[in-house]
Amino acid sequence: MNIIYNGADITDLCEVDASNVSEVDGGGADSLAVKLYKSSAWLEGKSPMHEDEIALREGDYTSGVMYVDTVSPDHTGTLVKARSFPAKATDTKYDSYNMVSLRQLAAKAAEEIGLTVSVIGIEGRAPYTRVLRKNEGWLALLNRYATGEGAALKCSNGKLNIVGYEWAQNRPAVESILITPKTPGIKVIDSASRLRSLQVHTAKGKAGAKDLLAPGGASKTMYDLPVCNFEQAARWAKWYLFAHNRMALQIEIQRELNTRAEALQRVDLAGELEGEWIIHRVTHDFKNRTTRMVLVECIDSILPSPV
Repeated sequence: MNIIYNGADITDLCEVDASNVSEVDGGGADSLAVKLYKSSAWLEGKSPMHEDEIALREGDYTSGVMYVDTVSPDHTGTLVKARSFPAKATDTKYDSYNMVSLRQLAAKAAEEIGLTVSVIGIEGRAPYTRVLRKNEGWLALLNRYATGEGAALKCSNGKLNIVGYEWAQNRPAVESILITPKTPGIKVIDSASRLRSLQVHTAKGKAGAKDLLAPGGASKTMYDLPVCNFEQAARWAKWYLFAHNRMALQIEIQRELNTRAEALQRVDLAGELEGEWIIHRVTHDFKNRTTRMVLVECIDSILPSPV
């Protein structure tokens, strides 16, 4: 493994005791943590700083550039933690934006934060009449709007990505995994109950959505979403219901290290738990040579519902 710090390879200046890299498919940051031993040669004459750039590389794999969040030296070594966006992405402010699309909003955010931007799979969305930023950072604002449009907000390797979940679910599976009662490293997590329906009620628009595969579930009404009209209310009812229900059942799989596994890839399970799934979170542990994936179900059972 090679450690690249502010563009320089520091691998020969220290020893790596433990390192892991995590990706998540939306709402959070990719991150890394690396514990360095015998790091005095690297630290000599240097003062590692918040926002320094770091990346891990092994063979064809790279974590992508991340931004140092904390550097914690102690008698055993130096623990470096980093995340995939600069701190200014969370700087809060009040602002407003008129007649702007999510793509334009993301481009403005990326320019201010210092990232590039990519928007995939949410074409054809109408611009918002008005977007209010209420003492919040760019990531919080964009995550709220991306969720309403059925998309993941993901920062990685210097790029702010907004990726439509429908687009991700319709991609070919990167692999098929057979699950049997004897398959090791499998954990089923029931984190929440699927909702039967969700309604959006605002002064400017009301709409609802229902999940055909959750007839016995509860209903939820949201009153505080920044909806401009009925069309937006209908989209946001559907995709906020989707966002809740996709997390209801999660499958955790721990396997040998596989750095090709990435968040937002589709994986098909065969045997027990058969179906189509999306990698929600993946963590590569380079010390123990394992990859832990958390999968969530692909959902296409949500339809409009009258209010």
